[in-house]
Amino acid sequence: MTAAVSSTEGMCASLTDRFEYRRQIAQLVEHLTRDSGGPGSNPGLVYNYASLAFTLKLLEANNQLKYLKKEVADSCEN
Repeated sequence: MTAAVSSTEGMCASLTDRFEYRRQIAQLVEHLTRDSGGPGSNPGLVYNYASLAFTLKLLEANNQLKYLKKEVADSCEN
């Protein structure tokens, strides 16, 4: 029971970190996009940051998939 509670707490902390990370990326992209129309703006920079944010989300999803596969494999062994 203690291991299950500990595991759940760890997953909740991990989810909280992920949501904070996503929120920060969204704020950065929104800030860059909002400011991209003024004098001296650099639309290419906005595109690069948006591409980077998308790539990071893909990497995060891939890591989560690996984690889920491991969880399934571990639960099947037990």
